[in-house]
Amino acid sequence: MEKNEVAAKLRDIIAGRIDGIDPAGMNDDTELAALGADSLALSWIMADVEDTFDFVMRGGELMKLKTFAAFVDYVVQRVGK
Repeated sequence: MEKNEVAAKLRDIIAGRIDGIDPAGMNDDTELAALGADSLALSWIMADVEDTFDFVMRGGELMKLKTFAAFVDYVVQRVGK
């Protein structure tokens, strides 16, 4: 899967789980912590990523990713395995 496809899907997943987030407003430098997701939203985002991209995320992995670009790169690496 191409990086831009992964980014588009992640934007949709995040916007679908965090109220008030515009997918078009997310860029590579967007800090994930600044999006205002609570622990429940993060759990749902992880579940959606696992379902969409068919791999399992460990609990703390999402918390280590600082920016949207880092999240995209992480998923691209995992999908490529």
